[in-house]
Amino acid sequence: MLDGTTTALELEGGTVDVDRWYDARAGTSIINHGVSIGHDQVRMQVMHDPGKDTPMGPAKSRAGTEAELAAIVSAIDHGLRRGAVAAGMLIEFTPAATPWEIVEVFRVAASHRAAVHVHMRALAEPYYFLETEEIIAASAATGAPAHMSTTRKRSIETARARRAAHRPHPLQHQVPPAREQPRSAWSRRRAIA
Repeated sequence: MLDGTTTALELEGGTVDVDRWYDARAGTSIINHGVSIGHDQVRMQVMHDPGKDTPMGPAKSRAGTEAELAAIVSAIDHGLRRGAVAAGMLIEFTPAATPWEIVEVFRVAASHRAAVHVHMRALAEPYYFLETEEIIAASAATGAPAHMSTTRKRSIETARARRAAHRPHPLQHQVPPAREQPRSAWSRRRAIA
């Protein structure tokens, strides 16, 4: 990715099978590329969800058991070991994923010095601010950098209103300092091959 060539990255949704994703592009892509290991797709696989691209059954509607959470974390760890450049989370589409599950995904990403790219969950008023706080807290607790791909306008408006009224946010966190970025998808993939 440092050679000046255009790079296409699939980071928010990602894939469940990193090797297959890279193999499908081997020798056919004229640009660099990279993918994240997708939490929602891993969750669908572990929980035997019938949805094709989006959770429709248990991956959407219920919290994972301890065994399922361990399998989700293991699969995300495996994907990062196989060359995923980040972890991707579409939390809005897996609303039953517990805050603990979110932290565990951040924790495994941090162990690989990888970022987590997040599409936040959608919460009702007056809990809008928690959509953002959940991600900031997971990042602060684990040290994994977070990229919020989808920020709700209402979350931003809530933060601005609090600032304008000089009211502190109910949950104050310090974002950890920037860490060395994960190696590029290209160099990771070449190291595995």
